[in-house]
Amino acid sequence: MRLLSGSLWWGPALQPNELYPGHTQEKVGSDTFVLLLFGHSSAGRLGLAVEITAPIGNIGFHGQWTLMLAPVRPLRVHSDMKIGQIMFLVATGPVDMYRGKYQDATGPQPSQYWRDLLKTGTS
Repeated sequence: MRLLSGSLWWGPALQPNELYPGHTQEKVGSDTFVLLLFGHSSAGRLGLAVEITAPIGNIGFHGQWTLMLAPVRPLRVHSDMKIGQIMFLVATGPVDMYRGKYQDATGPQPSQYWRDLLKTGTS
């Protein structure tokens, strides 16, 4: 998993206490396996948390994975830098395929949590 080439990561250093949206270069997904996203250990040793909110990929999701990059110290991240890895786990039993709001994602996706609130009538 790499940051997309030609992205804005050649700019100023990422700053601590800020959250930076990014995405995988690759489109990932499976109709068979559960995906787990982990930060690459070298990125962690530099002080970069790669995914802090949603490390589990639903069976049936296909698209670019939005990453929430959270540095703990000033850090420069370059395009094509290996920052994460995905593990594929075998699922057993019946599976409900993902048909959610982030299907076929391209690029970083903003939160669509408001859609869940509309479904429940919560405001």
